[in-house]
Amino acid sequence: MKHALKPIIGTILLSAFPFAASAQTTGEPETAGKKPSAQSQNTGNDPSARSQTGDKTSSAQSQPPEKIRNPRKSGPGSASAASISAAKGSDLIGMEIVDSQGEKLGSVREIAVDVESGRIVQVILSSGGFLGVGSTDTAVPPGALLRDPEGRQLKLDGGKEQLQGAPSFDSSKWSESFTSERLTGVYKHFGAESSLDFVGGAEGAGNRSSIPESRLDGVQRSSEIVGMKVSNLQNEAIGDVSEILLDLPAGRVLALVVDTGEFLEIEDGLSAIPASSFRLSTDRETLQLDTSKAALQAAPHFKSDRWPDFTREETAGSIFASHSVEPYFASGSATNPRAAAGGDRGADAASPHGEGSTDMATTTAIKKEIRETENISVSARNISVVTKDGQTTLSGSVDSADEKRIIGEIASRNSRKAEVENLLVVKTATKGLE
Repeated sequence: MKHALKPIIGTILLSAFPFAASAQTTGEPETAGKKPSAQSQNTGNDPSARSQTGDKTSSAQSQPPEKIRNPRKSGPGSASAASISAAKGSDLIGMEIVDSQGEKLGSVREIAVDVESGRIVQVILSSGGFLGVGSTDTAVPPGALLRDPEGRQLKLDGGKEQLQGAPSFDSSKWSESFTSERLTGVYKHFGAESSLDFVGGAEGAGNRSSIPESRLDGVQRSSEIVGMKVSNLQNEAIGDVSEILLDLPAGRVLALVVDTGEFLEIEDGLSAIPASSFRLSTDRETLQLDTSKAALQAAPHFKSDRWPDFTREETAGSIFASHSVEPYFASGSATNPRAAAGGDRGADAASPHGEGSTDMATTTAIKKEIRETENISVSARNISVVTKDGQTTLSGSVDSADEKRIIGEIASRNSRKAEVENLLVVKTATKGLE
């Protein structure tokens, strides 16, 4: 009887929630191994865990998918400036830069980034000369540039006078150009000194969104990130970086897009992964990612001809949630540049999973305790945790029954409701925790 009702229930949901019907044509992220359902597209979770081997410890029914709201787009400083910019690095490099009157000032030569912190350090402008010969390079803070609505130009309000008086930048001395003194001079010249709050601290001090001064000489060219090989901590080849997504107004690297199709054994598979999830290898030739095949399969992915709209907080947030990374654009985030500018959505802000601020705090606390738990597998650290209306649901794969039990206990301790829906799937029942 239950199976006979599924088509009827599906018809009712599609009628009530039109986004569920349109998601497959709008390029929302998929999960590996099956066509995406409306629910899996909205949350980034693999629904197969629910229907096959999940262990329900709660009678709570799953909620229907919520219709995604349109992002709020407006100029800087407005009350609705919380929408995300998600420009491809390949589109930004070479883009024309104009002043407030529309007169050409130059073009983008390169974008300086620190992948591990997910920060855009500076945008390198090239002006004058002919075909790059005799041109002058100038470094500009990312927030000083505004992209036009059509995405064809970048505008620098200060114009030619401000550009000519800026500190010089020598691209041939790249590694020497990012000392804290030089950065302070550049940001101060463009009136952006207050946004230079991400430099300082010691390596491994715990604040992953900051760049230790000792790492400034390793700031990377965004164009060189594309094409880098990615491996996990077990030295398994995951794929190559095919694109870098940049949020210029926030000064952030939104994500790296990795070609994971071969690793996940799916055709034409791309995965958008938060930049701060990566670590550079000691030889700085490879990017390392603390993940597993099962974790990546459960995370959102998409095809090259069906890119999701990453300007939606719901879509961008789903990739952060699937990799247990706090979104820099989330309400209440300590690293949210938009909140400081008055763009925060307030106490009732929703997460990518429809979580309110209290639910999000519960999810964050659970993930934090899981990450701090010793002797658990990579898979266990990468499970999905979603809290909705006080009800916490766990899904994904773990290596042992002990891990499933321990994570369930962590969730129960931090959840407002005593019962937790534990849908974790045990891959191997023989390996326990030491």
